[in-house]
Amino acid sequence: MLQYILLVANILYKNKFIFLINNNNFINKENKLINRDFTKARHNAALMPWQVTGLVDGEGGFNCYISHSGNDLTNPSVKLEFKVTQKKHSEGVLYELQNYFGCGSVVIDNRKTDTKKYHVNGLSAILDKIIPHFETYPCLTSKFLNFRDWKEIAIIMKNKEHKTIKGIEQIWYLTSQMNTKRSFEDKYNHCKSSLGLTLLSNGEFDTKFELPAHWVQTFLDGESVFYTYFSEKKVGVKFIKVVILL
Repeated sequence: MLQYILLVANILYKNKFIFLINNNNFINKENKLINRDFTKARHNAALMPWQVTGLVDGEGGFNCYISHSGNDLTNPSVKLEFKVTQKKHSEGVLYELQNYFGCGSVVIDNRKTDTKKYHVNGLSAILDKIIPHFETYPCLTSKFLNFRDWKEIAIIMKNKEHKTIKGIEQIWYLTSQMNTKRSFEDKYNHCKSSLGLTLLSNGEFDTKFELPAHWVQTFLDGESVFYTYFSEKKVGVKFIKVVILL
């Protein structure tokens, strides 16, 4: 479903990339960004709510883990995790997420890939801090579906129903539909419905949905790439072409 979200971003913001690039969160008149240390949180600055959601839509996840202790197969352990990952050289934004939510921690995610993660796994913090944010500023990609099921599991755990056979069976069912286990058709239908995508006669998509600018900013920060190509024309004049790959 990612390609459809990006298509919509291109439709609505194809003339606004200059705004995104010149926004003070990226670069100011003194070009202080050149000397910025991206491994640390910014001083005197904070993430905006839609920036948080855009970052999570691109780099975050809502996970549920079910395990058994020893030989006891009748009392499985259920743990929830909300996480956002970044390469170590960009871990500063993870600390900004920690400041935004006021909970969780930043730890190593994968040593081999040199990534760290901001994560929250305490049920009370998930119920009081994480879920309320995404109810007000919901994910705009198919990741919304994962949040919806993840939230249902959190409520089951809040009510202690995960200690019952019926409750754990419901959790097993929900996790069997989440993340990589979710079908492409479900993801497509969700985005088509929520964004009001319409297929035009020329084969392109159109929508009346207006993406929040701050969401676009951080989503593209995680999912887009700025490439510079060097080439030569026949007359021998060199030119530079800068494109954004989505």
